[in-house]
Amino acid sequence: MEFPILRQSQPVALLPTHGPQHRLSKSHRKHPNYSVLRIVRCAAEAVKTQAVKTQVASRVASTWKSSFRERYSLGRHVGSGSYGVVHVCTDEETRQKYAVKILPKVRNKQQPQKTMKKLEREVTLMARVSRQSTGITSLIDVHEDKNYVYIVMGLNEGGDLEQLLETYGPFSERATATVMYECLKIISVCHSNGVLLGDIKPANFMLRQRYRDPLKALESERLGEGFLSAIDFGCSQAVGPAPLARRTGTPVYMSPETFRREYHLEADLWSLGMMMYQLIAGRFPFWASVEQCRTRSLEEVMKAVIMEDIPVDYGPWLSVSSEGLSLMQGLLTRDPTQRLTAVEALEHPWFQRHFGGSAGDGQAPASGGRNNIVPLMPASPRGTSSEAGVLRSKSAV
Repeated sequence: MEFPILRQSQPVALLPTHGPQHRLSKSHRKHPNYSVLRIVRCAAEAVKTQAVKTQVASRVASTWKSSFRERYSLGRHVGSGSYGVVHVCTDEETRQKYAVKILPKVRNKQQPQKTMKKLEREVTLMARVSRQSTGITSLIDVHEDKNYVYIVMGLNEGGDLEQLLETYGPFSERATATVMYECLKIISVCHSNGVLLGDIKPANFMLRQRYRDPLKALESERLGEGFLSAIDFGCSQAVGPAPLARRTGTPVYMSPETFRREYHLEADLWSLGMMMYQLIAGRFPFWASVEQCRTRSLEEVMKAVIMEDIPVDYGPWLSVSSEGLSLMQGLLTRDPTQRLTAVEALEHPWFQRHFGGSAGDGQAPASGGRNNIVPLMPASPRGTSSEAGVLRSKSAV
């Protein structure tokens, strides 16, 4: 397929959307008190295909072990999630170090049965895709006791992308391309297995190993396969032909159709587009500072995502390549039937530009063309790298 490419002589604006010719197979798609910077966890979503119904309906936890304390020793605390904590743990037999996610079985006012269904779903979907991609943290073991579930996973020690933003500031275009390509490979595996990740954001992707200068490492060509790892499947859902309705994820990354409660796998690609914007600009498109974002209500965030302009005429966007802007346009298309899929995005000329091959000779659209994403917006003050710091995995239902 051909991708629209901006020429450098054009105004820096997002492009008209792709044509509908390759979207025919998708023609069938059609105020709680919580912060817009916190995850919204969905209740157990009705599974859409009979095969998945059978898998999830079975009592996954019946095979969970009850000997975590006997098999593993608990080490240092490395992070906190929406409901639980993450520690390093050591296998007492092999001395291998892992990460363990410790999740309580009782969560506020939520019924224990619902909590267990959510935990079973997280484990089931993670197990389904983790063995198929080096970019998904490996699921090692699952244990439970009276009060907690222990999910033992591969240990990633390089920090998450949100931490890198906080420490080093916005990414270069090359480093962003490296991250985006790996994320798209991960998303492609999940989608091919009918799994919506549901909460794509920098905090949910970690470097597997430590680097003296992580951003410089991301610009190199020697990172190897699976250098980046998706670590959180707490918001993931099994997806079939029918659209999903319950909102899940972190509001500032939610797609327009997620806010409308009728969404599908394409919602992940919008979230990735928002992440791409954040990595390059160090801020969100609709607010110049994290304080502005934090004080917004869910309704205000929803209105911004559905209607407001996305500025690309300031700071780092003035030097981003036409191919980079074209990819972001393809991801931040408000009509999900016109949005790039993960497979299509992997073939985008932006990656050819950075990783070899021709960037393509895509035709640029006529000047002043409109699109279903956003028109050009006047520049606003550039945010600081600290804006990414509040987007932790905290949630309320």
